[in-house]
Amino acid sequence: TLLKSEGAAMNNEFSRVIDIVKIKPSGTRLETTGSDDECHALKTRLGVEGFSNLRLDIDITPWRKQGLRIEGVVQADIEQICGVSLETIVQHIEEPLAFFLLPEHLAKGLADDEDADMPEILQNGRADIGEIAIQNLSLGISPYPRKNGVSLSYVEAEETEEDQKQDNPFAVLEGLSTPKAD
Repeated sequence: TLLKSEGAAMNNEFSRVIDIVKIKPSGTRLETTGSDDECHALKTRLGVEGFSNLRLDIDITPWRKQGLRIEGVVQADIEQICGVSLETIVQHIEEPLAFFLLPEHLAKGLADDEDADMPEILQNGRADIGEIAIQNLSLGISPYPRKNGVSLSYVEAEETEEDQKQDNPFAVLEGLSTPKAD
């Protein structure tokens, strides 16, 4: 098969290891989904209330004989708590994937070019494409989720003269009397 699920061996929740020697010269299409156990583990890892419908659809094509070009999309439905209303909200996240997998000795030469995105590393001709996909998917998760149409509003109260006196840290000193010189 094209990929191996090595979650326990690789210690990744959504491990999908690809091997460069199993990729056809014309390219290979990979479509895979996450199991309930994988989604539950990712829910914990990513710190969300719910995680489901994980799907990875990518095209893998050979690139310059020793590397691979990956293009596609990773998507999932997540549940988070709205930071304003504290209600659970469901969001569909869809993140595009477009990167290269190169052997380490070739990737080091590209490290000097600050403008280029760093390629992912092939180790012994293999890479965990599932882990790379989850890292990209996590970028689409809002750190401050907000339900549509909900906003924080700030209403400034009118201050009375008494409120102003209370806020003045020196108001306490007004009551102290100073000795009068006769």
